[in-house]
Amino acid sequence: LDGTIADTINAIRDGLNETLRKYNYPEKTYEDVRRAIGNGARLLVRRCMPEPDASDDAKVKRVLASYDLAYSRTYLHTRECYDGMVQMVKELHARGYRLAVLSNKQDPYVKGLIRQLLPQGEMEVVMGQTELPKKPDPTSALAIAADWGLDPADMALVTSVMSFFLMACCFTVVAKDLKRRPARAWLNIPLSVILTAAFI
Repeated sequence: LDGTIADTINAIRDGLNETLRKYNYPEKTYEDVRRAIGNGARLLVRRCMPEPDASDDAKVKRVLASYDLAYSRTYLHTRECYDGMVQMVKELHARGYRLAVLSNKQDPYVKGLIRQLLPQGEMEVVMGQTELPKKPDPTSALAIAADWGLDPADMALVTSVMSFFLMACCFTVVAKDLKRRPARAWLNIPLSVILTAAFI
């Protein structure tokens, strides 16, 4: 979702800076937040807190709770997808592809954003943080594959470059451990999909 379907950084920054002001911490710029996101809200908050507070788990927990409340008021500040994204989703759905969104963002916010940003009914699964491990751990993606009755090697992942290759490696390892067909088929993903992963 973040950085793939839409640029959500300004909405995240709005909620984060509201929280940082509450604790008299320095506010963060767009670039600060861009560098800090990608592994869930807890790590985002920790990375944006000054030391020594960032190393104090109790303080991180309090600031995270404040951020969750602030972000619940700002997450819908993201009002549009990247250019061409809505059209791409419609076209893939029309061609019969099964589509899912898997994000490290809090689950209610993922669902709310997708309702706001994309046509309803075209994303079959919309999943944010749950009790399952966060990406790039492949557990959640494998759960979607299992629910759909698909081999992971028959699924394409479109995401940021680093997560794409980390999860590809994870899928290969899991596939071998389960004696499934290895995800070498990912190497046969059409170039246009890989370029989308690299540049959106």
